[in-house]
Amino acid sequence: QDCEHFSMERPEFAVLGEVAEDIGATREAWSRFGDFMRERSELTGRDWIAIRGKLYELDDFLAKWTEKVRSTEKKDAVAVLLLEQIEDYKRCVPALKYCRGEGWESSHWAQLFSMLRFPTKGPEAVSRENLTLQHFLDKADLLIEKTEDLKTLHSQAQGEVTLREALHQLKVWGLDRRFTLVKQAVSGPKGGTIALIKEWKELLTEVGDNQSLVSSLKESPFFAPFKEETSVWETMLGALADRLSHMNGIQRKWL
Repeated sequence: QDCEHFSMERPEFAVLGEVAEDIGATREAWSRFGDFMRERSELTGRDWIAIRGKLYELDDFLAKWTEKVRSTEKKDAVAVLLLEQIEDYKRCVPALKYCRGEGWESSHWAQLFSMLRFPTKGPEAVSRENLTLQHFLDKADLLIEKTEDLKTLHSQAQGEVTLREALHQLKVWGLDRRFTLVKQAVSGPKGGTIALIKEWKELLTEVGDNQSLVSSLKESPFFAPFKEETSVWETMLGALADRLSHMNGIQRKWL
């Protein structure tokens, strides 16, 4: 209108169209980034104990966003940033399976937190109670770097779980196992009955199997923390086998 008022030619600002287009593209790119961050927070803010068995959800999330970003026509700086972050997450996913912590003792968790340099004091302190998937993703570089150490820790924890369960089974057997008895009439002037042990074969087989189990535990590379308890069981089962053998011989002679 000013140009018409002063009888001037209307100027052409072609660059303004390009600027408007660039602003629109930038707004769309950052909007996409915001959507990514929002979805990521919904997924990774969940409790680690609850989501550790559902890591396929993280795989699905990363696959979805990889396809979404790569399908955009223009690979701007925001798209590159997203792809780099997604690739970092993909690279650390294999290490996450070594951090599941199923059956872990406090010592194993302490080693994990130390490896990944989680703060354990102060307002930012991380514990098993508040641990989330995001805590791990924030340490993606360390997860990748420490993969072999995490694998070793996982193997140690699982090995110790196996030993602990075996010793627990021995305890249960020791508490629950009862002799199978049968009453036998006693001849002579006093008469009466006496209880005799039957099913000797099964009983002696069980004792022998448990002795073999204890011996196998000593071959585990993770045996050290259980050495004392295993030694006690080895001594008790040895004494039990010896006494049962003598009792079996006496009973055979008496019969």
